[in-house]
Amino acid sequence: MGILLLLVACQNKSEDPAPTPLESLNKMDPEIQKEIDSPPGIKSADTKTLESVEELNPQAKREPQKENVASKTIAGTYRCWSYNVGGIGKSCTSPPFVFLSDSTYSMSKEKGSYTIDADQIILSESTIRGPGTLLEDNRQIRFTYDYNGLQHTVTYAKFIEENIEGGGQKYVEVFLTISFPYDASGINTVTLIAKGAAQQAGETLAYEVAENTVEAVFRKVAQKNGIATEKVYDIYVSSGFSPWKIGELDLRGKTGDVTLSITAPPVNNGEELQKTAQSKTTICDPTTPNYMQSGCITE
Repeated sequence: MGILLLLVACQNKSEDPAPTPLESLNKMDPEIQKEIDSPPGIKSADTKTLESVEELNPQAKREPQKENVASKTIAGTYRCWSYNVGGIGKSCTSPPFVFLSDSTYSMSKEKGSYTIDADQIILSESTIRGPGTLLEDNRQIRFTYDYNGLQHTVTYAKFIEENIEGGGQKYVEVFLTISFPYDASGINTVTLIAKGAAQQAGETLAYEVAENTVEAVFRKVAQKNGIATEKVYDIYVSSGFSPWKIGELDLRGKTGDVTLSITAPPVNNGEELQKTAQSKTTICDPTTPNYMQSGCITE
C-alpha cells in the first residue's frame, strides 16, 4: 500500500507543466531584485548632498525673489514730447521725469515713488496729473487731466542716452526760437534739411510762444535720434503750403544740445506773407477738431 501511494505522488509531480521561456525570464533572483529596488547608499548620499548645499547657501531653501520687471522696463528719462490744452497745441516746457528701477522718480523738485498696474503708472506725489498711461511698449507716458476748466494732455517720450547705431555718429537735441517780421500765426511746422541732402533730417511742430514768434524742438526720444552733428542744415517753415527757407543751422563741432534764436528775413516780394494769409483764410472743416487745422477760420 505504501509503495502504491509513493508511485501516485511521483506521477502527480511529473504532470506539473514546465515553465515557459517568458515565465523563466520574469522570475528574477530575489537578491538581485532587492538591490534594484533599494540600491545601497544612494538615498543617504543624496540626503547628505542636499544638506551640504543648504548649509553652504541658506537661501537655497527659500523661494527666489521676483525681480521688478516693470520698474526695469520703465527706468529712464522721459522728456515732454507733446502738450495740448483744450484742443490747442502748446510748447513743451515741463522738466523731464526720471524713473529709477527701485520704483522712485523725480521731476525737478517733485520726488516720490511710482507703481505700475497694467498700463497705468501712479505717481505718489502727483496731485494734479493723476495716473499716466503707458504707450508704445513703455516708451511713452501720457497724462490726461482737467485743470482750470480745460483738459490737458501731456505726452512724455523716453530719452535715448546714446545712439548705438550709425557707426559712431553723434546726435544732439536742437531748440529753435524763430521770430518773424510778419504775421506768423499760421506757421505750424519747422523742417531741417542737410546741405546737399534730398531727404529731411527732421520735422517738428512749431508752437507760437509770443506774437510772431514760434518755438520748435528736435528731441532725442525712443523713436528719433535727434539731429546729426558735423553738418549744416537749411531751416524751413511751413503754414500748410509749400515750405520756405528762413535760415541755417550749423552743427559742425557741436558736442552738446544746441539752442538757437533766429530772426527770419523780411518777406520776399510778399510771397511768404501771401502763403501765411492763405492759411488764415482756409475754412475750418466742421468734421475735424479745429486744433488739427492750424490757421483755419470758422464761417
